[in-house]
Amino acid sequence: MTIDHIFPVHCMEKYPAVRKRAALFGIHGSNDMKNLCTACMRCNQKKEAKMGIWILKGFLGKQPWYWPLRRILTVILVFFVLYLGRKIYMPVVCNWINTLQK
Repeated sequence: MTIDHIFPVHCMEKYPAVRKRAALFGIHGSNDMKNLCTACMRCNQKKEAKMGIWILKGFLGKQPWYWPLRRILTVILVFFVLYLGRKIYMPVVCNWINTLQK
């Protein structure tokens, strides 16, 4: 695990607009505790100095309810896709197989 800055240090130092946006979240300085979160090495390297949706992911990742909810929604989505795939694609596949057999 590594420590990641939700609002990147480079952006906080260089751009006043980023500092203003961070202040809306109660973050005053790049090393403020509210601006820090844990991330695995791969995710931290993937994020680099990006902002946008990564900021939302950083704040949500700190919430204790986020990870269980994300797993539950992922399972529901997988079952939904499998159910739709069976309803939509299986008849198409069966017709295709019947056509090949003829």
